[in-house]
Amino acid sequence: MRVKLMSVLPITHILESLDNALCQRGLAVLIAPPGAGKTTCVPLYLMNKPYLDGRMIIMLEPRRLAAKAAAKRMADQLGEAVGERIGFQIRGEVKRSALTQVLIVTEGIFSRMILADPDLPEIGMVIFDEFHERSLDADLGLAFAMESRDTVRDDLRICIMSATMEGEKLSTLLDNAPLIVSQGRQFPVETSYCGRNGQLSLEEDMASHCLRLSHQLSLGNSLLAFLPGQKEILRTKEKLLDKGLSDYIDLLCLYGAMGTSEQDELLKACPKERSRIILATNIAETSLTLDGVSVVLDSGWERRGRYDVQKSVVILEDRRISLASADQRQGRAGRQGPGRCYRLWDEANNRAMEAFSLPEILEADLSSMLLSLKAWGVKDLTTLRLLDFPPKSSIEAAEAELRLLGIIDSKGTITPKGKIVHSLPLGVRLANLVYEAEQKGEGKNGAALAMILMEPQRLGQGIDLELRLDHFWRSHLGIFSQRRAMAKDLMDEVKSKIINARLDLSPKKKPSIGGLIALAFPDFIAAKIDTSDNNHLMSDQALFLMRNSRQARIMALRHEGDAQFLKPGLIAIADLTAVGRYDRINLAARIDRTEIETLFANEIEIDEIWQTKGQVERAYEVERLGALILRERPLSKPSAALIKEKWALNLRQNGWKALPIDEAWLSFLARARYVAESFGLDADLSENALLGDIDHWLLSFCESEDLHKLNASMLMAGLKGYLGYEFAHKIETEAPSHWMSPLGNRYLIDYSHYGGPLVSVRVQECFGLKDHPHIGTQKTPLVLSLLSPAHRPIQLTKDLVAFWGGSWADVKKDMRGRYPRHVWPDDPMQAVATLKAKPRSH
Repeated sequence: MRVKLMSVLPITHILESLDNALCQRGLAVLIAPPGAGKTTCVPLYLMNKPYLDGRMIIMLEPRRLAAKAAAKRMADQLGEAVGERIGFQIRGEVKRSALTQVLIVTEGIFSRMILADPDLPEIGMVIFDEFHERSLDADLGLAFAMESRDTVRDDLRICIMSATMEGEKLSTLLDNAPLIVSQGRQFPVETSYCGRNGQLSLEEDMASHCLRLSHQLSLGNSLLAFLPGQKEILRTKEKLLDKGLSDYIDLLCLYGAMGTSEQDELLKACPKERSRIILATNIAETSLTLDGVSVVLDSGWERRGRYDVQKSVVILEDRRISLASADQRQGRAGRQGPGRCYRLWDEANNRAMEAFSLPEILEADLSSMLLSLKAWGVKDLTTLRLLDFPPKSSIEAAEAELRLLGIIDSKGTITPKGKIVHSLPLGVRLANLVYEAEQKGEGKNGAALAMILMEPQRLGQGIDLELRLDHFWRSHLGIFSQRRAMAKDLMDEVKSKIINARLDLSPKKKPSIGGLIALAFPDFIAAKIDTSDNNHLMSDQALFLMRNSRQARIMALRHEGDAQFLKPGLIAIADLTAVGRYDRINLAARIDRTEIETLFANEIEIDEIWQTKGQVERAYEVERLGALILRERPLSKPSAALIKEKWALNLRQNGWKALPIDEAWLSFLARARYVAESFGLDADLSENALLGDIDHWLLSFCESEDLHKLNASMLMAGLKGYLGYEFAHKIETEAPSHWMSPLGNRYLIDYSHYGGPLVSVRVQECFGLKDHPHIGTQKTPLVLSLLSPAHRPIQLTKDLVAFWGGSWADVKKDMRGRYPRHVWPDDPMQAVATLKAKPRSH
């Protein structure tokens, strides 16, 4: 049966060229703006082509709603029900039959298909629709499809369809595939820039504009308003209802967490006697055709997830949309007729907007992708055909996560457990949860928890997963019945795979709900922090320390059962949102210490630590799981290693002042530095260097000593031992600690003086010296700081003989006037050193 296509659609004019390219080259890149008709017409036109040899066309869509909507439009065009020649497969729902020629799937479904069987025996062509959205699954699916074509399926046809991306780049990636460009069907759209009212919240501002524009809507038409996320949509809806809408206007919402029936309602035609306001996220940018949209109101914001490799948490961020997204949103107003677009920003702001949004591969959690690559056999990422390669830090974080969960071993090889986890239609964490639950005799609850965690906004309320699980099994709502059936299928699947892999299914003791969560999210086990003296926390808030050293907070109790989390104890966290300084706990379950010790016995470490309780610091032996202390007991006699650790920390924090140093030690260190500099020795004796190497010069020397009794002599011995015999001997010969005056008095030499080694001595004690004092084999002259009888500096010199014959005359006159009872000879070199003054006259 031939398919009759709508001749008015622009895409029909290039279908023959596309057909020829796919027939001759097997590859094609189609660039077609929104409204061209590519999603519906291309598969229908190609599905009976001889080169498909009776095989299916599989078309990838970025979202479930888009996949179902496209299948329905195509089936309607054929006058058939979905599931006959046109089918779809999304998570939890499949409609296909032996008659199916075009199967529309979400991108993640295709990745699992090709990983399970790279030959793709039932598939003759893969179409990547809306590729400009650049999801991680689309990038990965294309890389796998191209490698399959290169190695085992040279007859596999691949077509990429994009609305906004640069076609040349895609064509190059696909071996210079033919690039085909179609015009779009776009009616004129008048665009206005409204600016943003900074006095109002975003929701209030959007609601005011929606209300104003609703009065201009014709019957049968719709206003499509773009907001960042579900929270803003529901708040805007509430404000619109408060303001009061006309009786003929229906207010609808569109976001990912909505129920299927609610989403399906949006795809129906707008009644001719009514108008609609549709509050939507960026899910409505592409793929979907919402009937009757003639007005678009664009907030200019979107909510995107960015994986923080340090926190192991996806951070939801509100960002300015790209110019490409703005154009997509604007185009929604001109799909079925002339329209208007109102933008909540100033036109000048366009210059600061990015051309395209970042591809997901550059900022996503790559654990599932990396596991898929290992299952595919990829050892070098650069061998894949990817438009963009992920950051090295993201790959390393994904490796660490897979190792932590036991999905890969220390060599990076997939473990038997990892093979089963990878085969499940879930992300790594949830697949690991289902596996661990089944393996430990709690498969039913594990599969149910996976369902809840996939759709937490739809399946229950509150933080406590035990209460949510109880509600999951008891609720009579249709959504829960559907998910219970899915959970049973999932449980049966993982059980069968564990048995086939001959892995153990006989646990000694079943884990609690908290235990199951801890096994799936071992880095998110947390202990409540005592915040009795924290004035920043409200009475319904609680602060926790996680195993990975991060802090997380329960921001507010959302259900009466959540109050238990305010009590001291341990919890296992399943869902976090990064918010500022703390991570926000969304879902968790209680777990006791004994169970943690059982589940993670091989990972618990025993340490000795110092703790200050009250005003007393004591040593404790602790059982530790990461940053969490599970048990502790005081130590009557700390080990030498613990004492050394305390000293090392104290020294690094407080420097020399933490040590019992004296003048002799400081003098010896200055002498050592002087010798090292004077003789060009390779020794860094700065304070930072010595403190950084404290283990070698002090703590190792004192290993057999009681460091509580550390004194200056021990410090001196440690430093001398660190320098070695030859260095220490050189210090004694080249840098004596004291200089002896003609009167036999010993004066400390200051080796830290900028001008060289310095001695401060009263000038009268130097009378009779005919040569300048020096030190060492190099006869380095000392810097003499000559003092008055009152010990005040009168001269600094490195040439005493020149001083006697020069400026001494002036100094002598001044000194005689100030200190008449002291001897001030005309020729000091011939005088006798003395410290005595003349007797007082009577």
